Amino acid sequence: MSNIYAEFTEKILNLPLWVKEIVYFMLKQNLKDMLPCSNLDIEEENLYQYWCPEMTYAGKKEYERLKIGEPQAAETKFLQALTEGLSIIEITLNNAWTLEETSQLCYNCIEKQLVTRAENPIVNAKVAYFANKIRIGEYLKHIGLIDVDQLQNAMRIQKESEESNEKKGFASILVDLGLVTRDDTDNILLIKQESRRRFTLNFNSSSADENPNGTNSPVSLQSLEEKRQLDKLEYENKLLKAKLRQLLNLDKK
Repeated sequence: MSNIYAEFTEKILNLPLWVKEIVYFMLKQNLKDMLPCSNLDIEEENLYQYWCPEMTYAGKKEYERLKIGEPQAAETKFLQALTEGLSIIEITLNNAWTLEETSQLCYNCIEKQLVTRAENPIVNAKVAYFANKIRIGEYLKHIGLIDVDQLQNAMRIQKESEESNEKKGFASILVDLGLVTRDDTDNILLIKQESRRRFTLNFNSSSADENPNGTNSPVSLQSLEEKRQLDKLEYENKLLKAKLRQLLNLDKK
């Protein structure tokens, strides 16, 4: 299997500097628009997607068994990727999985002691959070932003708000209590939301054999923002059609 992520990043890194400047500016602006409260100061060691999980001895033995008996199973593919030293982002994109699916596989392998836990507690917490094994409050507790008593107090407040029909997000409650900031929650909540989306990275080779026009094919990315805009336009189009039908029915009367 080709390493789609590595091929894509190589294309980006090989761009001329004058193009990289524009790409960097656009990405920076896009991130600011998506996360207005975030300072975007991300440390590499805390990037779960960049983590390369490692198999245990038991994991290696299990992989040898699976590749013979269940070569197409998702767990087999996950463990095979670990033998190649791939990161979470590479495993996810190469298999066309969602980040949620990769996280669930990773979490299950860790629980079965086929894969070692990450040394970084933030990465370990993200594995469990994106795998839907813990919620935002537990995640924040695991990374040391709140303690058990603060978590339980926030849970009590949320329960009371639900009983009074005042539904409020758990992260918002923590912010209102002054325990965390929007900067602490916005990034992880957005990634959690988008971890359920299947993202396919496609680009055409510039080879003349594959490109009869003899021109370099641009990188084709279906961004989440474009998808949101398309969904919005489709919804507005349905409303206009419904309104038009109403007007036509009035004319008939």
